[in-house]
Amino acid sequence: MVKLQLSVYLQVKVSESYEDLFSINATDKNPSDVITYSVSSAPDGVSVDSNGTISWMNVTYSSNDTFNIAVSDGKATTLFEPQIAICNCLNGGTLLYII
Repeated sequence: MVKLQLSVYLQVKVSESYEDLFSINATDKNPSDVITYSVSSAPDGVSVDSNGTISWMNVTYSSNDTFNIAVSDGKATTLFEPQIAICNCLNGGTLLYII
């Protein structure tokens, strides 16, 4: 069984790119199990590498942007679904994120 962080909140800006947006910390009690990561559902530009590092290139604005990363040990799969705040800041403005 794969164990993940429980709650993650990501803050991004429209038109920005994030090569190392977040690294998933997944563990498995069986040391011989290999953990794999894959994008289950996501907006264009979201990817995850073999180490669990999430990237999001050229963020676009949508009020429904969510994504799921599937984390598997070959026997069970767990979905990682962070909360996302997208700033559609105009004219160089910034948003104060309230968590």
